[in-house]
Amino acid sequence: MSFSEVDVQNALKNLIDPNTKRDFVSGKSVKNVKVSGGDVTLDILLGYPAQSVWSEIKAQVEAHLKSALSGAGKVEANVSSKVVPHAVQRGVKLVDGVKNIIAVASGKGGVG
Repeated sequence: MSFSEVDVQNALKNLIDPNTKRDFVSGKSVKNVKVSGGDVTLDILLGYPAQSVWSEIKAQVEAHLKSALSGAGKVEANVSSKVVPHAVQRGVKLVDGVKNIIAVASGKGGVG
């Protein structure tokens, strides 16, 4: 059976990213979908640092596509991460070499 890029996208709408709890398509993680005969290659670009789970997500995506697309041959997913720095507030100087700053607080209240 033949399928297209749209079929691949539709199949991935049912697969939830375990870290964001959103599907990979609405999370805009699916890139460069290529269908050649029965073979599928695609990139999954995560918007958060998660190199420790790349192989798990790769296996999950490949297994899901093989089961969802009848007649699929070789399915290859390349997983990577790209964290985009956010814009700085107007009037605030950038800190050299720093992309993002995360504020951490305990929320315990006063000490007195």
